[in-house]
Amino acid sequence: MPYELKMPQLSDTMHAGKILHWHKQEGEAVALGDILAEVETDKANLEIECSQQGTLLKIIIAAGEQATVGEAIAYIGQAGEECPATENPPSSAQAPTSVTSQPSCHKIKASPLARKMAAQHNLDLAGIVGSGPDGRIVRADIENAISGAPTLKPAVTLEAQAQPVSQTPQAPLAPGRMVPYSK
Repeated sequence: MPYELKMPQLSDTMHAGKILHWHKQEGEAVALGDILAEVETDKANLEIECSQQGTLLKIIIAAGEQATVGEAIAYIGQAGEECPATENPPSSAQAPTSVTSQPSCHKIKASPLARKMAAQHNLDLAGIVGSGPDGRIVRADIENAISGAPTLKPAVTLEAQAQPVSQTPQAPLAPGRMVPYSK
């Protein structure tokens, strides 16, 4: 079974990183300690070292694309081994249009769990509206699609719906003053 290489957290404040350049290409042999890719983080450009020996089977996140920490960016395994995303392609009778075209699926922002669930249920990620950060498709979006619930974002944001509780202006708090949560 191929090893799923995930975007590592390269700094304490890193939430996502942009792959600037892959130093290894699909099909190339990789060894422990090899530099696989250069990543731009919120603070610096850093390198991802290989933690598995084998062959770089598939690059999921291409150069120029961004991935969140923990998101799968590539697969490493034995030469000729199939990656999980392509092991069980749907039959032609029930195949949605974009699930079979793997490269287009990976350009859609979705969590690894959402991608896996979509593949298991033969869902087209292109037809699902993400509710996660930056429109990323998350588990709840896939569950809604499976149950047939609408996946459209509300037209009005929660901030726009919020009404002030009181029209009376509040005095600023004095430094060090304790304010109870309830009266």
